[in-house]
Amino acid sequence: MSEATELKATLLSLGAIHVPSGTRLGVYPDRSVSGPDSSGRWVFFDINGELVKLKIVRDPGCRAHLRGDQAPFDIMLDGKVAATDVNTLKTIYHAPGQAFVSLGNGCRFHCAFCTLHQNKANPAVDRDAIWWVKFILKGARREDCHSVAVTGGVEGELADHVQMMTEVVKDVRAELPDIPIGVEPYLESPDDVERLKRAGATEIKLNLETATPELFETVCPELDRDAIWRCLERSVEVFGRGRVSSNIIFGLGETDEDVLDMATRLARMGVAANLRALRVNAINRTALKSALGKDPYQPDAERMIRLAHVGSRILQVHNISRDGFYTMCHRCRGCDL
Repeated sequence: MSEATELKATLLSLGAIHVPSGTRLGVYPDRSVSGPDSSGRWVFFDINGELVKLKIVRDPGCRAHLRGDQAPFDIMLDGKVAATDVNTLKTIYHAPGQAFVSLGNGCRFHCAFCTLHQNKANPAVDRDAIWWVKFILKGARREDCHSVAVTGGVEGELADHVQMMTEVVKDVRAELPDIPIGVEPYLESPDDVERLKRAGATEIKLNLETATPELFETVCPELDRDAIWRCLERSVEVFGRGRVSSNIIFGLGETDEDVLDMATRLARMGVAANLRALRVNAINRTALKSALGKDPYQPDAERMIRLAHVGSRILQVHNISRDGFYTMCHRCRGCDL
């Protein structure tokens, strides 16, 4: 892998960068309500062609520092220059180039790694499909927007979660007939896969979350893993190979073999695994420790690179290309290798 990729892995393993007070970033830091970075403020950096999303901190003890009053910046690592000509990137919603929204700020499930149900800083929202459609269209009509994506936790009944997402996708599709639309719901019925496709979704992401069923029961005890598998199988039939993806989080106690076996099993189906290093923060640390029975840790750069390298080969063997995705995490790649 390139030096830029190795640096990206190191920065992702740290998860944060010190930005001195008064630095003119040129962008507004983003605050995510879902995903691996849903605490604090975040900025996307372009480091020699590699996109990296990092938490902004004022702690001078952080190993990574941003140097310079304004872009282009240098990135300092352990006091040495690690990268020059670094720029920040504007987001639309959640990611550069994407109107990627989370329908609501809560979830009734209690997955240990997720902060959506734990983050008290998330403001309560009660917005209907019409509001969300208007909000998405505002971002999607920007010149720099190339796709739309919709995710969200399950705050009430599962049927309401699916219905809301279906209505939003349908109405956005009516206004923007050609834009790619990705969906990241929680589903238990394969029939809902077809509903979202008919509504106008281009790609779908259904997350198995863990490399093993035993870990799934530990960190996502309220979710139905078998149902997710059934919906993944139906998604490949409905959306096609290379239009379906699934997060596999590593750093929960699984082995490399566990991760790569799961990535292979998914690729054989036609699903592109998104191998994601566990992010530990002040919000999810206690829940992770309680579920795992030990202090959680973020995987180091070496493991991230090793799994990303073999994971890419697995996709190639099964004729699936990450470059073929138009939406969501495989398109962005700011959080992963």
